[in-house]
Amino acid sequence: MTTPAGGYGIDPGAGDDHGVGSDDSRNWMGITAVITGALGLSVVAIALGHLGLSANKNGTATNRTFALAGTILGYIGLAATVAAGAWYYFVAAPAYDKDVTDINAQVDVAAVGREIALFVVEEGRLPTVVQAPDGYIIENVTVSAALLTERTLTVVENSATDWCVLLTYAGGGKEAFSYFSGTGLEPGGRCEVPVPVIDPSPSPEPTPSPGASGEPAPTASATP
Repeated sequence: MTTPAGGYGIDPGAGDDHGVGSDDSRNWMGITAVITGALGLSVVAIALGHLGLSANKNGTATNRTFALAGTILGYIGLAATVAAGAWYYFVAAPAYDKDVTDINAQVDVAAVGREIALFVVEEGRLPTVVQAPDGYIIENVTVSAALLTERTLTVVENSATDWCVLLTYAGGGKEAFSYFSGTGLEPGGRCEVPVPVIDPSPSPEPTPSPGASGEPAPTASATP
């Protein structure tokens, strides 16, 4: 390159940080990677970020910082998504399923209890209750089961006004619910037949009266 007299040579690449022949035609990859990473499109951000880094290395992009930032955002979003999915699968979903099972058990035992109460009011006696595969049969009335897990229904009958329905089941946060004729729905398996209270102290033996054994009672002899 010749230098004019009294002048200075001008470098065609002066002022260009990327040197002669730099190309920014693929800068959109890095910019789009940042945008998609901020929007939570993790996989897209990772893909565009790596493409942007590759383009920068090949000289077809000049915004390596954007491509790197988009890649980092993508990996952070992906890690957060995996962590949230694991928490839901191992923690939230089982707890939700147990709550739903408990609610369905309450629905079942309350429905059976109400049907028994209505039958007692109309007929004055306790109905026959049978557990079916898909529900419960109270005399001629069928109640569909909301509970889908293994279950066992028991009716404890003391009288037409003193009875209890017990539903035990698996897969819930609790193991059983009871429905009492007097108090209604209660959690737990407290449906028991009352046992009469017996005084533990022994009763005194009766004193045999004279002549009770069949022998004649002694008579007082008269004095002369």
